[in-house]
Amino acid sequence: MTENGRPHFLLIGSHDQDFSVNKLKVAGVRYRRKSLYSEPENWGKIVQILEDPSLSAVIVKLTGNIFHYVTRHQYAEISHKLFEALGKKPHLVMVHSSVLDGAVEEPEGLLGHDEDPYDHDTYMEYVRRTYLEPPDEETRERVLGILARHGISLTPYVTNAEMVTLAGSFIDDHERNLLFRIYVPAGRLYASEADKLLRLFHDWLTQVGRNSIRQDGYSTAAGRVYEFFGDESLVSSEMTRQFSDFSNFLDLCAKDPDAAEDELFSRGVGRGPAADIVVRYGKSVRRINTDLRHERESRILAIRHRLESELLDMAEGEVDAELAAVVESLVPGAATMVPLQALSPSTGVNVMAGANVTINQQIVHHIEGTVLQSVQGTVNLGTEAKELLELIASHGGQEAASLETDVLELEDPDARQADRLGAKARLSGFLVRLKDSVEGAGLAVLQKYLESKLSGLL
Repeated sequence: MTENGRPHFLLIGSHDQDFSVNKLKVAGVRYRRKSLYSEPENWGKIVQILEDPSLSAVIVKLTGNIFHYVTRHQYAEISHKLFEALGKKPHLVMVHSSVLDGAVEEPEGLLGHDEDPYDHDTYMEYVRRTYLEPPDEETRERVLGILARHGISLTPYVTNAEMVTLAGSFIDDHERNLLFRIYVPAGRLYASEADKLLRLFHDWLTQVGRNSIRQDGYSTAAGRVYEFFGDESLVSSEMTRQFSDFSNFLDLCAKDPDAAEDELFSRGVGRGPAADIVVRYGKSVRRINTDLRHERESRILAIRHRLESELLDMAEGEVDAELAAVVESLVPGAATMVPLQALSPSTGVNVMAGANVTINQQIVHHIEGTVLQSVQGTVNLGTEAKELLELIASHGGQEAASLETDVLELEDPDARQADRLGAKARLSGFLVRLKDSVEGAGLAVLQKYLESKLSGLL
């Protein structure tokens, strides 16, 4: 049941005319196709394929009818095994938005069938019942719960064109082994320092980790996208550990160069090259620390000047004495940003941070909003985007950084359209996962906001 140890894709729910199949053929990538419209025994064979170590990634299309299969008694045990195995592989699980919101999907692209009215009507009824009819709420919630337990993220789509683009981007990113993507808004606090840190991190991965890493990306008027691609020995899930190792090494270079040299020697780097690397990194991190401190001081001064002017009409009395203390408490300190928190798309604001203030709440909220926009570089974001960022900060967990990047990339009209579409789909999936923990009306508004961002583009 393996592909003789050779890397390959698994496509579940596709057919020969699918874009995914054609793209994999053109790229010369081996693939297998399986259907979930089958008996439990076949699902067991799919599990065996999913457990094959040579399986690279999986693309799945789930329909409303498959949701019903999952909840049938005879599929109960095997469906858990299938989704458990799927959750352990890189995957793209696409589902039409109608399956998630209960609306009946309108048929799209169903051409080439007998024009006889009776036959056509019979065919359309079969299509609607098999593919387009959404599951009832109980079935939907049961299946979503199973998927969530196994760490499977759904990617909603609306049109076939979206589905094609999402699948193509997933294949491209996987073939190039995308490790991570970060969007840094123009004007964000410590943006230039983040750029320097990412260059150092690239050097660390290649010189110390001895990995083949390619740094790519592009700039727009609103921000910059950083992308790291690696060889097959690296996986994206390892990047958190790599960041942590890099952070600890920079700290050693600044505080204990001898220990930093010993760390490199233990990684197989010779004493001579290790000493050169430690000296170079030590100088770099000291310069970055100084730049961070200067940037913070400059940003605080600019925020104070802006607020002093804006608060003249709002304040009932003199607030200058307290304004400096409040702004100081809200802007993240340079010491807390060294070395890698500066890479986060949202540089957090410590709301009031225990400051003792007596000015009224209207002024407090105005100050907080001004500082947050200056720190995050989100001055041009609308209300819905800011609400989405707040939800991500509260509920995003380990995905928070990538989801924040999705919001910022989606909001940038000059970002690559395929990336913006992917960002929209991932954010829609995130909102689906929040249904049980966040008020429904607010989520519906944010879903409509996401749908509106790219309407008419595909």
